[in-house]
Amino acid sequence: MMSNLFTPFVYVVFLLGIFMIYYEPFEMIFRKLKRKSLLKQGGTGRLSETGIYLYTEEMTGTVFPSGKISAANVFVFSVSLFIISFVFLFMTLSFKAFIPSSFLAAMPFIILRFKLEKLRNKGSKEAEKLVSGLLNYYRVHHKNIFSAMEAFIKEENNECIITRNLMFQLLLEIRNTKNPVNIKAAADRFSFGIKTNWSCMLGQCIFAAAYEGIDVSESIEDILEQLKTAKVLDEEKKRANSESTRLVKFLVPTAYFSSIAISVFMMDIPLKKILYNQFTDITGVGIFLIITALFIVNSLILDMVKNGKFDY
Repeated sequence: MMSNLFTPFVYVVFLLGIFMIYYEPFEMIFRKLKRKSLLKQGGTGRLSETGIYLYTEEMTGTVFPSGKISAANVFVFSVSLFIISFVFLFMTLSFKAFIPSSFLAAMPFIILRFKLEKLRNKGSKEAEKLVSGLLNYYRVHHKNIFSAMEAFIKEENNECIITRNLMFQLLLEIRNTKNPVNIKAAADRFSFGIKTNWSCMLGQCIFAAAYEGIDVSESIEDILEQLKTAKVLDEEKKRANSESTRLVKFLVPTAYFSSIAISVFMMDIPLKKILYNQFTDITGVGIFLIITALFIVNSLILDMVKNGKFDY
Protein backbone atom coordinates (compact mmCIF):
# COMPACT_ATOMS: atom_id res chain seq x y z
CA MET A 1 0.00 0.00 0.00
CA MET A 2 2.76 2.45 0.97
CA SER A 3 4.74 1.65 -2.18
CA ASN A 4 1.67 2.36 -4.33
CA LEU A 5 1.34 5.80 -2.74
CA PHE A 6 5.09 6.52 -2.71
CA THR A 7 5.56 6.25 -6.49
CA PRO A 8 2.98 8.88 -7.51
CA PHE A 9 4.14 11.07 -4.61
CA VAL A 10 7.67 11.15 -6.06
CA TYR A 11 6.25 12.04 -9.48
CA VAL A 12 4.16 14.86 -8.03
CA VAL A 13 7.13 16.33 -6.12
CA PHE A 14 9.19 16.15 -9.31
CA LEU A 15 6.46 17.89 -11.33
CA LEU A 16 6.02 20.56 -8.66
CA GLY A 17 9.74 21.25 -8.83
CA ILE A 18 9.54 21.69 -12.61
CA PHE A 19 6.49 23.90 -12.19
CA MET A 20 8.27 26.19 -9.68
CA ILE A 21 11.31 26.51 -11.95
CA TYR A 22 9.42 27.12 -15.19
CA TYR A 23 6.37 29.01 -13.89
CA GLU A 24 7.25 32.27 -15.67
CA PRO A 25 7.76 30.62 -19.10
CA PHE A 26 4.38 28.87 -18.70
CA GLU A 27 2.74 32.19 -17.89
CA MET A 28 4.45 33.84 -20.89
CA ILE A 29 3.01 31.14 -23.18
CA PHE A 30 -0.52 32.02 -22.10
CA ARG A 31 0.18 35.74 -22.54
CA LYS A 32 1.42 35.08 -26.09
CA LEU A 33 -1.82 33.21 -26.81
CA LYS A 34 -3.69 36.26 -25.60
CA ARG A 35 -1.75 38.63 -27.85
CA LYS A 36 -2.28 36.40 -30.88
CA SER A 37 -6.01 36.30 -30.19
CA LEU A 38 -6.10 40.09 -29.91
CA LEU A 39 -4.27 40.45 -33.22
CA LYS A 40 -6.87 38.23 -34.88
CA GLN A 41 -9.52 40.63 -33.64
CA GLY A 42 -7.76 43.56 -35.28
CA GLY A 43 -5.66 44.66 -32.33
CA THR A 44 -8.48 46.65 -30.74
CA GLY A 45 -7.90 45.14 -27.31
CA ARG A 46 -11.58 44.33 -26.93
CA LEU A 47 -12.28 41.08 -25.16
CA SER A 48 -14.47 38.46 -26.77
CA GLU A 49 -16.51 35.67 -25.21
CA THR A 50 -15.54 33.36 -28.08
CA GLY A 51 -11.95 32.96 -26.88
CA ILE A 52 -11.55 30.83 -23.76
CA TYR A 53 -8.47 32.69 -22.57
CA LEU A 54 -9.94 36.13 -23.24
CA TYR A 55 -13.22 35.21 -21.59
CA THR A 56 -11.29 33.95 -18.55
CA GLU A 57 -9.33 37.19 -18.46
CA GLU A 58 -12.56 39.13 -18.58
CA MET A 59 -13.87 37.10 -15.64
CA THR A 60 -10.70 37.57 -13.56
CA GLY A 61 -10.68 41.28 -14.37
CA THR A 62 -14.20 41.60 -13.00
CA VAL A 63 -13.85 39.31 -9.97
CA PHE A 64 -10.29 40.47 -9.09
CA PRO A 65 -10.06 44.11 -10.28
CA SER A 66 -6.78 44.57 -8.38
CA GLY A 67 -5.10 42.17 -10.83
CA LYS A 68 -3.72 39.83 -8.14
CA ILE A 69 -5.06 36.82 -10.06
CA SER A 70 -4.85 36.80 -13.85
CA ALA A 71 -6.17 34.45 -16.52
CA ALA A 72 -2.65 33.01 -16.89
CA ASN A 73 -2.64 32.10 -13.17
CA VAL A 74 -5.96 30.28 -13.56
CA PHE A 75 -4.78 28.31 -16.59
CA VAL A 76 -1.47 27.33 -15.00
CA PHE A 77 -3.22 26.25 -11.79
CA SER A 78 -5.77 24.24 -13.79
CA VAL A 79 -3.09 22.43 -15.80
CA SER A 80 -1.18 21.68 -12.56
CA LEU A 81 -4.32 20.22 -10.97
CA PHE A 82 -4.85 17.98 -13.99
CA ILE A 83 -1.27 16.67 -13.98
CA ILE A 84 -1.13 16.02 -10.23
CA SER A 85 -4.52 14.27 -10.09
CA PHE A 86 -3.80 12.24 -13.22
CA VAL A 87 -0.49 10.97 -11.80
CA PHE A 88 -2.14 9.94 -8.52
CA LEU A 89 -5.16 8.27 -10.13
CA PHE A 90 -3.30 6.64 -13.01
CA MET A 91 -1.90 3.93 -10.71
CA THR A 92 -5.46 2.79 -9.93
CA LEU A 93 -7.62 3.82 -12.88
CA SER A 94 -5.10 3.76 -15.73
CA PHE A 95 -6.24 6.04 -18.59
CA LYS A 96 -9.71 6.26 -17.06
CA ALA A 97 -8.09 8.77 -14.70
CA PHE A 98 -8.47 11.33 -17.51
CA ILE A 99 -12.15 11.89 -16.64
CA PRO A 100 -11.85 12.77 -12.91
CA SER A 101 -8.64 14.69 -13.62
CA SER A 102 -10.43 16.78 -16.24
CA PHE A 103 -13.21 17.47 -13.76
CA LEU A 104 -10.69 18.68 -11.16
CA ALA A 105 -8.92 20.80 -13.79
CA ALA A 106 -12.22 22.48 -14.62
CA MET A 107 -12.94 23.36 -10.97
CA PRO A 108 -10.97 26.68 -10.98
CA PHE A 109 -13.04 27.86 -13.97
CA ILE A 110 -16.28 26.65 -12.37
CA ILE A 111 -15.49 28.41 -9.07
CA LEU A 112 -14.45 31.57 -10.93
CA ARG A 113 -17.68 31.54 -12.91
CA PHE A 114 -19.76 31.05 -9.74
CA LYS A 115 -17.92 33.95 -8.08
CA LEU A 116 -18.59 36.08 -11.15
CA GLU A 117 -22.30 35.20 -11.11
CA LYS A 118 -22.49 35.91 -7.38
CA LEU A 119 -20.89 39.31 -8.00
CA ARG A 120 -23.29 39.97 -10.87
CA ASN A 121 -26.29 39.01 -8.75
CA LYS A 122 -25.28 41.41 -5.99
CA GLY A 123 -24.47 44.16 -8.49
CA SER A 124 -27.79 43.77 -10.28
CA LYS A 125 -29.63 44.44 -6.98
CA GLU A 126 -28.03 47.89 -6.94
CA ALA A 127 -29.74 48.82 -10.21
CA GLU A 128 -32.31 51.29 -8.93
CA LYS A 129 -29.87 53.12 -6.64
CA LEU A 130 -27.24 53.27 -9.39
CA VAL A 131 -29.51 54.51 -12.18
CA SER A 132 -31.41 57.02 -10.05
CA GLY A 133 -28.19 58.36 -8.50
CA LEU A 134 -26.43 58.68 -11.84
CA LEU A 135 -29.47 60.39 -13.36
CA ASN A 136 -29.64 62.96 -10.54
CA TYR A 137 -25.94 63.78 -10.80
CA TYR A 138 -26.21 63.91 -14.60
CA ARG A 139 -28.85 66.63 -14.31
CA VAL A 140 -27.01 68.53 -11.55
CA HIS A 141 -23.77 68.61 -13.55
CA HIS A 142 -25.45 70.03 -16.67
CA LYS A 143 -25.55 66.78 -18.69
CA ASN A 144 -21.79 66.12 -18.23
CA ILE A 145 -21.51 62.33 -17.95
CA PHE A 146 -17.90 62.40 -16.69
CA SER A 147 -18.73 64.76 -13.79
CA ALA A 148 -21.87 62.75 -13.02
CA MET A 149 -19.92 59.48 -12.82
CA GLU A 150 -17.23 61.09 -10.68
CA ALA A 151 -19.81 62.52 -8.26
CA PHE A 152 -21.57 59.14 -8.01
CA ILE A 153 -18.27 57.38 -7.25
CA LYS A 154 -17.39 59.90 -4.52
CA GLU A 155 -20.76 59.43 -2.82
CA GLU A 156 -20.49 57.33 0.35
CA ASN A 157 -23.22 54.83 -0.53
CA ASN A 158 -22.87 51.33 0.93
CA GLU A 159 -25.78 50.10 -1.20
CA CYS A 160 -23.81 50.47 -4.46
CA ILE A 161 -20.40 49.00 -3.63
CA ILE A 162 -20.08 46.69 -6.65
CA THR A 163 -21.50 49.08 -9.24
CA ARG A 164 -19.37 51.93 -7.88
CA ASN A 165 -16.23 49.82 -8.41
CA LEU A 166 -17.32 49.00 -11.97
CA MET A 167 -18.14 52.64 -12.60
CA PHE A 168 -14.72 53.68 -11.26
CA GLN A 169 -12.94 51.31 -13.66
CA LEU A 170 -15.09 52.60 -16.51
CA LEU A 171 -14.33 56.25 -15.70
CA LEU A 172 -10.58 55.58 -15.55
CA GLU A 173 -10.67 54.06 -19.04
CA ILE A 174 -12.79 56.70 -20.80
CA ARG A 175 -11.73 59.84 -18.94
CA ASN A 176 -8.80 60.82 -21.17
CA THR A 177 -9.62 59.20 -24.49
CA LYS A 178 -11.71 60.14 -27.49
CA ASN A 179 -11.18 56.84 -29.27
CA PRO A 180 -14.67 55.38 -29.88
CA VAL A 181 -13.32 51.83 -29.94
CA ASN A 182 -11.73 52.17 -26.48
CA ILE A 183 -14.82 53.89 -25.05
CA LYS A 184 -17.10 51.20 -26.47
CA ALA A 185 -14.84 48.42 -25.13
CA ALA A 186 -14.82 50.01 -21.66
CA ALA A 187 -18.62 50.35 -21.71
CA ASP A 188 -18.91 46.69 -22.76
CA ARG A 189 -16.69 45.64 -19.85
CA PHE A 190 -18.93 47.59 -17.49
CA SER A 191 -21.97 45.77 -18.93
CA PHE A 192 -20.15 42.43 -18.67
CA GLY A 193 -19.61 42.99 -14.93
CA ILE A 194 -23.40 42.76 -14.38
CA LYS A 195 -24.62 41.19 -17.65
CA THR A 196 -28.23 42.35 -17.56
CA ASN A 197 -30.45 44.15 -20.02
CA TRP A 198 -30.43 47.31 -17.94
CA SER A 199 -26.63 47.33 -17.59
CA CYS A 200 -26.20 46.91 -21.36
CA MET A 201 -28.62 49.79 -21.99
CA LEU A 202 -26.89 51.96 -19.38
CA GLY A 203 -23.51 51.15 -20.95
CA GLN A 204 -24.84 52.28 -24.32
CA CYS A 205 -26.12 55.51 -22.76
CA ILE A 206 -22.73 56.21 -21.17
CA PHE A 207 -20.99 55.52 -24.49
CA ALA A 208 -23.33 57.88 -26.36
CA ALA A 209 -22.93 60.62 -23.74
CA ALA A 210 -19.14 60.25 -23.47
CA TYR A 211 -18.31 60.00 -27.17
CA GLU A 212 -21.10 61.85 -28.96
CA GLY A 213 -21.99 64.24 -26.14
CA ILE A 214 -25.73 63.81 -26.63
CA ASP A 215 -28.37 64.19 -23.91
CA VAL A 216 -29.25 60.71 -22.61
CA SER A 217 -31.38 61.77 -19.62
CA GLU A 218 -34.61 60.49 -21.21
CA SER A 219 -33.02 57.13 -21.97
CA ILE A 220 -31.81 56.77 -18.38
CA GLU A 221 -35.29 57.76 -17.13
CA ASP A 222 -36.79 55.01 -19.26
CA ILE A 223 -34.37 52.46 -17.73
CA LEU A 224 -35.37 53.62 -14.24
CA GLU A 225 -39.08 53.25 -14.98
CA GLN A 226 -38.63 49.70 -16.26
CA LEU A 227 -36.59 48.81 -13.16
CA LYS A 228 -39.42 49.95 -10.87
CA THR A 229 -41.84 47.68 -12.73
CA ALA A 230 -39.42 44.74 -12.62
CA LYS A 231 -38.96 45.12 -8.85
CA VAL A 232 -42.53 43.92 -8.20
CA LEU A 233 -42.06 40.81 -10.38
CA ASP A 234 -38.70 40.06 -8.74
CA GLU A 235 -40.26 39.83 -5.27
CA GLU A 236 -42.80 37.26 -6.50
CA LYS A 237 -40.04 35.16 -8.12
CA LYS A 238 -38.03 35.11 -4.87
CA ARG A 239 -40.94 33.70 -2.89
CA ALA A 240 -41.48 30.93 -5.47
CA ASN A 241 -37.82 29.84 -5.55
CA SER A 242 -37.10 29.93 -1.79
CA GLU A 243 -39.19 26.81 -1.07
CA SER A 244 -37.41 24.57 -3.60
CA THR A 245 -34.00 25.72 -2.35
CA ARG A 246 -34.77 24.83 1.26
CA LEU A 247 -36.20 21.48 0.18
CA VAL A 248 -33.03 20.38 -1.63
CA LYS A 249 -30.62 21.60 1.06
CA PHE A 250 -32.40 19.67 3.80
CA LEU A 251 -33.65 16.67 1.81
CA VAL A 252 -30.32 15.41 0.41
CA PRO A 253 -28.34 15.25 3.72
CA THR A 254 -31.40 13.79 5.46
CA ALA A 255 -31.73 11.08 2.80
CA TYR A 256 -28.02 10.18 3.07
CA PHE A 257 -27.99 9.83 6.86
CA SER A 258 -31.37 8.08 6.79
CA SER A 259 -29.95 5.43 4.45
CA ILE A 260 -27.15 4.77 6.95
CA ALA A 261 -29.66 4.53 9.82
CA ILE A 262 -31.86 2.10 7.84
CA SER A 263 -28.81 -0.06 7.02
CA VAL A 264 -27.78 -0.24 10.68
CA PHE A 265 -31.12 -0.61 12.49
CA MET A 266 -33.26 -2.43 9.90
CA MET A 267 -30.76 -4.44 7.85
CA ASP A 268 -28.37 -5.23 10.75
CA ILE A 269 -25.28 -4.02 8.90
CA PRO A 270 -22.58 -2.89 11.36
CA LEU A 271 -21.86 0.84 11.28
CA LYS A 272 -18.13 0.11 11.26
CA LYS A 273 -18.50 -1.91 8.06
CA ILE A 274 -20.55 0.83 6.37
CA LEU A 275 -17.97 3.48 7.22
CA TYR A 276 -15.13 1.19 6.14
CA ASN A 277 -16.73 0.52 2.75
CA GLN A 278 -17.64 4.17 2.31
CA PHE A 279 -14.31 5.79 3.14
CA THR A 280 -11.63 3.16 2.47
CA ASP A 281 -12.89 1.27 -0.58
CA ILE A 282 -12.13 3.15 -3.82
CA THR A 283 -15.67 2.60 -5.13
CA GLY A 284 -17.25 3.87 -1.93
CA VAL A 285 -14.99 6.91 -1.80
CA GLY A 286 -15.71 7.64 -5.46
CA ILE A 287 -19.47 7.47 -4.95
CA PHE A 288 -19.24 9.66 -1.83
CA LEU A 289 -17.16 12.27 -3.70
CA ILE A 290 -19.62 12.27 -6.61
CA ILE A 291 -22.59 12.72 -4.25
CA THR A 292 -20.82 15.53 -2.39
CA ALA A 293 -19.72 17.31 -5.59
CA LEU A 294 -23.18 17.11 -7.13
CA PHE A 295 -24.79 18.35 -3.90
CA ILE A 296 -22.44 21.36 -3.77
CA VAL A 297 -22.91 22.18 -7.45
CA ASN A 298 -26.71 21.86 -7.23
CA SER A 299 -26.79 24.00 -4.07
CA LEU A 300 -24.78 26.69 -5.84
CA ILE A 301 -27.07 26.55 -8.87
CA LEU A 302 -30.17 26.79 -6.68
CA ASP A 303 -28.66 29.76 -4.82
CA MET A 304 -28.01 31.43 -8.17
CA VAL A 305 -31.62 30.81 -9.22
CA LYS A 306 -33.00 31.98 -5.88
CA ASN A 307 -30.81 35.07 -5.78
CA GLY A 308 -30.88 35.58 -9.51
CA LYS A 309 -29.94 38.81 -11.21
CA PHE A 310 -32.38 41.66 -10.97
CA ASP A 311 -33.38 42.51 -14.52
CA TYR A 312 -36.33 43.19 -16.77
